[in-house]
Amino acid sequence: MRITDIRSLLHHPARLTLIEVHTDAGIVGLGSTGSPPGMIEPIIDDPSDGLRQFVVGQDPTEPVELWYQMMERWPAQRGRADRGGLQANAMGAIDMAVWDIAGKARGLPVHQLLGGARVDRVLAYGSASTMYYAASKKSTETERERRLRHKSPEEVARECTTLREQGFKAVKFGWGNDFEDEGMAKLAAAREALGPDTRLSVDFGCPAYFDPEWTTMEAIDAAHKLEEYDVYFFEEALHPLDVHGFAELTAATSLNIATGESLTTTEEFDRFIEQNALDIVQPDAAQMGITQTFEVAHEAEHAGIMCVPHGPWTVFTVTCHTQILSVAGLEPMIEYPALVSYRGEGLVTQRATAMSNYEIVETPPELVDGHVVLPQGPGLGLGNLVPEAVERYQALMEEAAG
Repeated sequence: MRITDIRSLLHHPARLTLIEVHTDAGIVGLGSTGSPPGMIEPIIDDPSDGLRQFVVGQDPTEPVELWYQMMERWPAQRGRADRGGLQANAMGAIDMAVWDIAGKARGLPVHQLLGGARVDRVLAYGSASTMYYAASKKSTETERERRLRHKSPEEVARECTTLREQGFKAVKFGWGNDFEDEGMAKLAAAREALGPDTRLSVDFGCPAYFDPEWTTMEAIDAAHKLEEYDVYFFEEALHPLDVHGFAELTAATSLNIATGESLTTTEEFDRFIEQNALDIVQPDAAQMGITQTFEVAHEAEHAGIMCVPHGPWTVFTVTCHTQILSVAGLEPMIEYPALVSYRGEGLVTQRATAMSNYEIVETPPELVDGHVVLPQGPGLGLGNLVPEAVERYQALMEEAAG
């Protein structure tokens, strides 16, 4: 079997790239990355320098071998040794689709190809936010930023109650730099509504860590405040490449410290793992593909570090992470969209709802009692795309962009 084509299914203004990899056997693999098509398509399709020349004609039943061919031959062709960033995103989407093909060709799910599942479902935490946009879908980016609104403690408590009633046993809130009295009141409300048995986590994140006044000591002070509310993990409390800062933070608090969504290569994760700079690594298959995400999970497990992948916003990342963590990783848990947290007619709501629309594939995974059930179908277990749903998503993005 040989790869015959790579096709991009979405176009501007879509905020993610969705691809199909076709073969001469008629088997089609699905892949995606969170970077938009305008950035990814040239990396794949450039006639003199694109990834296509290293993929078309290759055997898709050996995805690890094909990954390393892309990762080594593409930089060599260009005469540069760069390995991460957008090129890793593009390779990751292809890698995801190739694993899907390899499983479909053998009639086996990806988790069997990775070595065999140890669990049949993975705990999902609902990924929510303490903020929302009060702007309309036709507002400019600047106007949306100006109309960013913080939810009240009562609103946060209501969302937590709904998520608990929906079966979630773990919840994370995008928090930003909100650690004064009002922020702590929201955290207290969330903890009370969730009860003592539900994991509650906090995501500092981008753009908060770009604040030049934010330091490692500030992050440590924030962590000590979070300790009072039995927070499970504190995510992206510092710039994502600050290995030494994360090592200092991890040593100074009883919280689980997490980062990794902005990293795109195993080498970047190795620096954190080797220095025990984290309690939780957060690779994202939409950033770096299945091959590398599995390797990070495997290395973290051997180092006694948990792997809780980042990426709730598509059925593809949720499925890939479920497949991977069923095989490798300590205390497996994945991120899952808490759509109750997004509301109104703003662009963020439109994107959140559309990007996590499980109708886009024939056989989406199930969420049962707060766990994603491990797909048992061949490949990723998603079947093929539903063309009408892809068209609806594209139209929704165009409408939301005005």
